[in-house]
Amino acid sequence: MKSMTGYGSGTATCDGSSLTLEIKSVNGKQRDIRCNLPTEFAAAEAELLVLIHEHVARGSVLVSATFTPSPELRKSGLRVDAELAEAVVAKLRAVAARTGIDTTLSVADLLNVPGFISVRDTCLDADTARHLLLAAGQEALLAFDEGRRAEGGDLRADLNGHCAHLETLLASMRDRQDDVLRRYRDRLLDRVRLLEVEVTLDDERLAKEVAFAAQRSDIAEELSRLDSHLKTFRQLLGTGDEPVGRQLQFVCQEIHREINTLGSKTSETDTAKEGIQFKTTLEKIREQIANVE
Repeated sequence: MKSMTGYGSGTATCDGSSLTLEIKSVNGKQRDIRCNLPTEFAAAEAELLVLIHEHVARGSVLVSATFTPSPELRKSGLRVDAELAEAVVAKLRAVAARTGIDTTLSVADLLNVPGFISVRDTCLDADTARHLLLAAGQEALLAFDEGRRAEGGDLRADLNGHCAHLETLLASMRDRQDDVLRRYRDRLLDRVRLLEVEVTLDDERLAKEVAFAAQRSDIAEELSRLDSHLKTFRQLLGTGDEPVGRQLQFVCQEIHREINTLGSKTSETDTAKEGIQFKTTLEKIREQIANVE
């Protein structure tokens, strides 16, 4: 099991240039991957996305990179427009000749001319860019997955604990199921006796009333389905690294529906209280599942 939230970084170097890639993710209903890469690596972005898709099933993922070119590449990106400088000097000298102002010029003056010096994208060849991006990406993904597995392990332990509590509550409700009818029968007898009417335990009228109550408040089906859903939940929790978040959410919906139906069928106080505890724990489970990939 993996968490949807994670972080990983990786660095690759080649010929004095280096690239550091960072991968961050947060919860999300769908898989949404966004890349913010230097322009030198745009051509290899598609391959990186394919690699990330193999590791991420859902969640919002942001990929960013910092490129540090080698000294040689940095020099290659520096451009001095000599033709522009010559044209500016010629124009200024012509103006100075007509007006008689000082014609002294220096390089410092040319630095104020827009476009005289510019820094363009480095001339990084495509193969080197691809190598740097994929190497840094693989290293970042290893760290990214390691962190998500660690957090996923904590989530699994917490969910197993909550599931054990639900199983305990379910067992208690099942044990009390037959006792509910006995209590209902005894309450009917007490009420009848208050009216000073003679009724025995084998009285047909009492048996019919108890049978009607049993039919109306029978929660055996709900208890059976809850037991089945909890077993499925347990199985999903033990499914290694496979993405199970959506399946766990579906099972939780089914559990919630069954416990609601059960609660509407029974008026027995202790069972009703356990039903409330069941819903409270189930809500905690649903909050945690929102973090599961």
